[in-house]
Amino acid sequence: MAASSATADAAELKQQQLALLLAPPSAAAAAAYYARLTDEGTPGHGRVTVGRAAHGKGLFAARDFVQGDRVLVEPPLIGMQQEANR
Repeated sequence: MAASSATADAAELKQQQLALLLAPPSAAAAAAYYARLTDEGTPGHGRVTVGRAAHGKGLFAARDFVQGDRVLVEPPLIGMQQEANR
């Protein structure tokens, strides 16, 4: 009985974690994210602006770019090495 209870608890925990990962960010978190991207201290400041599109909010180019220009730099969400390339 304890093994099935542990399995059910693990499945419930997995569902809770998945729901947290897939949940949209709060309004405050989204505002902080966009503020950081357009902050004057951010490399590339002035290259993007925050705006509304037909289907949500996004970043838009504030000027034309030339090939090789860095537009946006973000840290990776997750990093993982595959077993085959150790």
